Amino acid sequence: MKIIAVAGLLVVACSSVAVAQDLSIPADPVKAIEGKWTGPWNEWEIEVHDGRVELTKADPKTYHYLPVGTVLGVLNGDGKADGRAYRFNRSTCLDHRANLAPSEYKTIPCGDYGAVLTAYADSYELRVSGLSFRRAKE
Repeated sequence: MKIIAVAGLLVVACSSVAVAQDLSIPADPVKAIEGKWTGPWNEWEIEVHDGRVELTKADPKTYHYLPVGTVLGVLNGDGKADGRAYRFNRSTCLDHRANLAPSEYKTIPCGDYGAVLTAYADSYELRVSGLSFRRAKE
C-alpha cells in the first residue's frame, strides 16, 4: 500500500513540474531571435542580426544549393502570437528549391511558408525558409 501511495505522489509531483514549465514566447520576438542558432544535424548555423537571418555554416552534402552567406530571411515584429509560437507574417523569406539555381531564388512573403519562433520547455526553435534551427533558453 505504501508503494502505491509513494508512486502516486511521484506522479503528482512530476505532473506539477510539467505544468510549471514556461512555454510562452518572448515579449519581443525579434530581439529574442538575435544571435547564433544551430540547425539540422548540428552542421548548420545561422546568425541573426536586426532580424536578418544569414547562413553562416552549412553542410554541402545535405543542401548543396544553399551556400554560406545566403540570407534566408528578414524577420520583423509584424506578426502574431499563436499559443507557444510567434509567426513572422509580414517578413520576407528566401524561396529556395533544389531544382533552381541560386540566381533563380526569389524573396517572398513568409506567411505560413516558414518563419516561426516556437517555445519548448528548455529551448526555442526558429523555422525560417523551410529550415529549423534551435538553441537553449537562457
